[in-house]
Amino acid sequence: MHVSELVKQHFATPQNIGTLEIDDNVGSARVGSTARGTVLHLQIHLSGQTLIDKVRLKVHGCGYTIACASYVSEWLEGKSLDDAKQLSSHDIARTLELPEVKRHCALLAEDAVKAAIIDYEEKHHD
Repeated sequence: MHVSELVKQHFATPQNIGTLEIDDNVGSARVGSTARGTVLHLQIHLSGQTLIDKVRLKVHGCGYTIACASYVSEWLEGKSLDDAKQLSSHDIARTLELPEVKRHCALLAEDAVKAAIIDYEEKHHD
């Protein structure tokens, strides 16, 4: 199975590992299942309700899952919520050159992004 250089890079040195202190400017998500062996906890922090300025994650899963989560954490920094909402698993899979059998790893990352955005927006619902 072909493994892209970008997957190797993000698996070998995953970015933005850790957690953020919970406050109203942080959106958090936990997706996946410990029973299935894949869990992604993703947090986004927004500055001034406009741009994502920090992303942190904890991930447990295969190398492709780790690479997808790490890639997404880098991609999100500096993006608006509207831009972040447009990120799709297809985009992630294409960029990382994921084999078909590992596309579910990109879907998990997309689900985490969407859930973190929803969590953030629920805190700011008027």
